[in-house]
Amino acid sequence: MWFLRYAAAVAAWAVWGVGAAPELAVEGGCLTGRGAVFRAEDATLVATAAHVLLENPDLMLRDESGHAFPIRVLEFAPDRDLVLLEADLPEKYRQYDGKTTAVAPGDSLRYGTRSGRCESVEPTRLICRGIPVKRGDSGGAVTGRDGRLTAVVRGILAGSPEMTEAVRVDNYQRSSRERIGIARFSEWQRGYLELKQWNSRLVDAVKQLSGKPLRRRGAELLRELPETAPVGVEALDRLRNREAFRACRAAAWLGLSPRGEELEVWEPFSVEAWAALVENGGAPEIERSGSNWGIRGWREESGRMRWALFCAEGLFAGKILVSPWRRTPEAKRNRP
Repeated sequence: MWFLRYAAAVAAWAVWGVGAAPELAVEGGCLTGRGAVFRAEDATLVATAAHVLLENPDLMLRDESGHAFPIRVLEFAPDRDLVLLEADLPEKYRQYDGKTTAVAPGDSLRYGTRSGRCESVEPTRLICRGIPVKRGDSGGAVTGRDGRLTAVVRGILAGSPEMTEAVRVDNYQRSSRERIGIARFSEWQRGYLELKQWNSRLVDAVKQLSGKPLRRRGAELLRELPETAPVGVEALDRLRNREAFRACRAAAWLGLSPRGEELEVWEPFSVEAWAALVENGGAPEIERSGSNWGIRGWREESGRMRWALFCAEGLFAGKILVSPWRRTPEAKRNRP
């Protein structure tokens, strides 16, 4: 009997050494996910879904026996919901060959003991059929028929509960520019969460107030707006800029400067708020002059166009009006 158990253990280690991607738990103060061990550029790394980390402080990795491993460095993929973690892992993980593999539509896939098939392959993700997932599975290893890592779980595909979305690891090219130490990332987290909480308080104020009371409350909140600075990591700076942009747009609507000063003279208010709005909205897609000072548009993350009009004349002189969620006539005409 002991011989059979020993043989089974040796066989399991042989499979792991050849292909089957080992997993670790990714733990934090708010939730738990999974991470898949693999190798890239002669380094042993852990791949997981970025959303597991973004609003989840006090991060660490933990193995099945309960041993914890502090995370040292994070590398965010700017084009997908993926992050690579560097940590001081035990020797057994460093000995794992950790190669990744690509799959094609129709190929077999596995997630733990669950098996399914690849429905479609896109540049940054896989759509999987027959691999049901639940809360806490994000970041888990999706492997090909050979047991090698190809992607990590992102979650159930929106609108298709029978499908699972996974973030590709096999074709990701590492970038030193997107790496950040855990201490600096923790600072970024605090600033980002403060910005989100600020925006939540403004939404509450809009629901409860109107007119001058809303403007006064908006001014108070803008004066409380956290000071955050870019960290040079594209994926993180994009998230930070999105929250900061919402604050500048709120200032424009309320007739305030981005820092909460009530500007009664329309001309300086218009120029200052417009500049802040444009700066935080990104590069314009549309720009033209007319009877008013100008129209400037930009494309949000959803792919839809937004535009802002600086009114120099008429009923709304001195105001900045921001469009609702719709395409401008120019964007419609220029659509392919």
